[in-house]
Amino acid sequence: AIQPDKTVHRNGEVQSFSDCWQRQAEGMGHVPVLVDVRSSQVVETIASCDAFMWRPSPTAADRAIASRLIPAVEQIAQKPCFFNSNMLRGFEDKVAQYYELAFARLPIAKTEVFWTEELALNFCKSATYPMVLKLANGYQSSNVILLDDYHSAVHYIKMLFNSGTLSLAYKPATPFRNFLRRSRQAFNLLSGKYPNAPNAESDLQYGYLYLQEYLPNNHLDTRVTIIGNHAFAFRRFNREGDFRASGSGRIDFNNEGIDLSAIHLAYDAAAKLKIPVAAVDILKYGNENIVCEINMCFAAWAVSQCPGHWIKSIGNNSEPVLNYIEGRVDPEKIIFENFINSVLDTKLQK
Repeated sequence: AIQPDKTVHRNGEVQSFSDCWQRQAEGMGHVPVLVDVRSSQVVETIASCDAFMWRPSPTAADRAIASRLIPAVEQIAQKPCFFNSNMLRGFEDKVAQYYELAFARLPIAKTEVFWTEELALNFCKSATYPMVLKLANGYQSSNVILLDDYHSAVHYIKMLFNSGTLSLAYKPATPFRNFLRRSRQAFNLLSGKYPNAPNAESDLQYGYLYLQEYLPNNHLDTRVTIIGNHAFAFRRFNREGDFRASGSGRIDFNNEGIDLSAIHLAYDAAAKLKIPVAAVDILKYGNENIVCEINMCFAAWAVSQCPGHWIKSIGNNSEPVLNYIEGRVDPEKIIFENFINSVLDTKLQK
């Protein structure tokens, strides 16, 4: 069973994992059955198949369905899934990812998560600024900002522990501008429009504060996409006048600039989190590589532009060895091949 997906990226690239998977399945002699996860027939359709594949988008609407459907298919119906339940744990949830990375003892920036307004305010009174504030959701660096002082921190703390918010777009303002904002919100309420009403793109963020240490000497990050035993890597330079690299579009695909220790770290992260596919964003903490965050919904067009990729093997001294293979590869194809082979292996074992 394959759920159709389609994404149009900011650069105009149109991406569909499902179209590729359908062609791959037919080419290998399997019968792909297109399913609609929003249909009342979804249970019967998936139940009639041997496995289920869906690349949900990072939108609130898709996440709401995937978090309920995929565990039921995988754990109750006992059918292999991609995405699988492990991938859903931290899917578009930076707070959940923090707990995963911390318990996995992976190197990360110093992080603080507060679940009460009082604790958040007390910490920010004596904190060292700037600090990075993030919402749990948001991709391509959306909902990631720099807090410069305690005044800014109070603004967002009050927002997150009172009305909640869909984004970090509303910055601290003068009393007069705040008055205008409240007036506009009051008018919207009287018109029947709740300003923080969740929608298909975003859900309400409320009741927590997520802060990370600011690492000022990073003018780029390294994106390593792990697909099974394959690793694709490129560097992304920060946006002009910004500390964020994700979504900048300033990509260096030259493999000679890649720090191989970053690839080893990405392999380690995917293995410890028990996820078959992960795009791992890596920064520098002094001379050490650290995991910034992990993304499940990466842009396939960027990965396919890599001039080659690495395969990990074990050397004679039992140490991991990276072997570089020249040539571009479509990541969707590797995902399908790895998944279908694991399904067939499971059936053979039974």
